Amino acid sequence: WDFGYPANREDAEPVYRQFVGKLYNQLPPVDAFLSWRDERLLFECSWWSWYIDFWMEGGLYRDIFSHRMTTAHHWHRVVKPGLYTVEERDFDLVVGNATVTPTYDPHCSYDMSEGCTPKAVISSEDLQDHEKGPLETNKIG
Repeated sequence: WDFGYPANREDAEPVYRQFVGKLYNQLPPVDAFLSWRDERLLFECSWWSWYIDFWMEGGLYRDIFSHRMTTAHHWHRVVKPGLYTVEERDFDLVVGNATVTPTYDPHCSYDMSEGCTPKAVISSEDLQDHEKGPLETNKIG
């Protein structure tokens, strides 16, 4: 339906040229959506929960798939999937059963004056609520 799931830039470029004019211009066919949902939904939920954990835990490096603490070496492979094969990103192959000490993103230590910690919890439901929305919006800015 759109770009599919290319593993790297070289695979994505020809698909991009073919589909860029159609991307986000119309709804996908129902069967394409159902196929995406069945194949990708749990992965996408796992990805987002990992992303939330990263910020809620102050930039702690964790494996995307298992949520186990990981090393900086493994982390940098996982967040750049186009540069490494599945095997080169696999926690068990890269980290194995080594003892992992908590490792935090240096950006959180050196570039953020208060570290990577949550400042507010925003409710999307409250944002859309006519009565609670303005107060919830004030949390943002």
